[in-house]
Amino acid sequence: MSNELLDRYEEGTYSPVLTGASSGTDAGTGSYVIVGKLITVSVTFNAIGTGLSGNLSVNLPVVANPQGSGTLDMYVPVQWFGLNWTSGALAQYGYIADGGATLLPYCSKDNVASVQLTGDALGSSTYMRFIATYEIA
Repeated sequence: MSNELLDRYEEGTYSPVLTGASSGTDAGTGSYVIVGKLITVSVTFNAIGTGLSGNLSVNLPVVANPQGSGTLDMYVPVQWFGLNWTSGALAQYGYIADGGATLLPYCSKDNVASVQLTGDALGSSTYMRFIATYEIA
């Protein structure tokens, strides 16, 4: 047994980018804290433009890796404001695949199964915020 409290601690900032699968990008602000094998990421995008199209994704600062324990896909709450189809929107969340370095934003609408958000859902002043905690190597 060691008397060290933490085997790893790091905090910093990074430049998250919201990317459309077909076209467009939008820069945001991001910060993170790593404690041991967990990272907590905080991301904000303000006044997202309307030039994005296709499925959306956000880069993460560190790849998700649950120590080879098989697949451990993660879902985190995401706040979206100013979507073109906000009416009836439910269950806004982000999906992080095991071994992935991106968060994929999802939303269900009008009690229909969840779909990955696309650029056409964004209004002219949409903004997004999320805090995600996930395991890393």
